[in-house]
Amino acid sequence: MDRNALALKRAQNHLLNLKRELKSWHAVGRAMGLSAGTVIRVSRGYEPKAPHIRRVLSLPIYVTLQVCAKCGEVHRQHKQCVSKSRVYRRTADMPSAVLAWKIRNREEIDVGPSGL
Repeated sequence: MDRNALALKRAQNHLLNLKRELKSWHAVGRAMGLSAGTVIRVSRGYEPKAPHIRRVLSLPIYVTLQVCAKCGEVHRQHKQCVSKSRVYRRTADMPSAVLAWKIRNREEIDVGPSGL
């Protein structure tokens, strides 16, 4: 089991123990500062996403990450896809080092219709 699953299981056990002591879900919810419905759902396996609920239950922060549509990976540092080389619209936009390398290696210089 991963860390999040263990923390959720620990929170569920804690809620069930409180239920045994306090005898009702409403009392457990009042003691924790949550609604009875939320407490019941979490005790049955629901993983809450709201930060205030996670904080009360001592669960780790829930984070969603955007996955790149081009390559299917998460780009954390630059937040842009670097898997494909840049496509220049005009030869004048190319850095001189890139243009020189393409000429030396006889690579096709692919630019748009007005690529002067």
